[in-house]
Amino acid sequence: MLDKRGAKKPEQLARALASVAQGLAARRDSAGALRLLREQKRVSLRDPDGAPALRVFVAIARDSGSASAAVPLAREAVAAHPEAATSHELLGRALEASGAPADAVRAEYARALELDAKNTGALLGLGRLALASDPNQALELFDRAAAATTDDAEGGEAALGGARALVAAGRAQDAEARLAAALPKHPLVGALAGELADLRAKRGESSDETLALARRATRFGGGPEAWERLARVHEQRGDKDKAAEARSNAREKPEGKATSAKDVSRD
Repeated sequence: MLDKRGAKKPEQLARALASVAQGLAARRDSAGALRLLREQKRVSLRDPDGAPALRVFVAIARDSGSASAAVPLAREAVAAHPEAATSHELLGRALEASGAPADAVRAEYARALELDAKNTGALLGLGRLALASDPNQALELFDRAAAATTDDAEGGEAALGGARALVAAGRAQDAEARLAAALPKHPLVGALAGELADLRAKRGESSDETLALARRATRFGGGPEAWERLARVHEQRGDKDKAAEARSNAREKPEGKATSAKDVSRD
């Protein structure tokens, strides 16, 4: 497939490479996916046109426990193109995933916004950083991200972040309403259904609708955490056998977050 795309533009090749790497990661070959992206010679991960491939490298490295492997590549991208907003955003993502100091992460996201005020990834990153200390600021950033993107996965992440900010601000009911409104707009973002199921279950609500939300989260990107949530809802409903079955799936299923749609589609 990649050979057939050899005459395509670099950004199209980067998207194709990203798709192949996602497929490898979904099959539990994260090491092979990272090796493919690092060693291929078709596009440069340092160039802005290669951002879709670098974005997926960062995501797979993060989710496979190798986050630090993405930092040198992202630094090379910034060094090669210091005026490219995506380069700074992706370095911010890589640093955030690797556990770097918050100030260093924040500086890269802030620089990305200086270069492109509608860089959704940077807005989402700053929102995540602000969530623990200033939920109102986080809510503003997530709302800006939602307004700036047309991407389904990014819109879903913005809605999820906004809901978490509302919960942190003591507005759980508003968070539920936000999640419920976002679900029809972003039906493939399973985390929205899972978060809403959690909020409903915490207040003792284990209706058929809550159960359907928990099940939905297991189908769309849900790993062990989603199956454990489903088990808790079954327990609240008094169904111990189905709870045990869900927990069995939690032990057997691989992580469902290897790479989300946003990691390819944004660029």
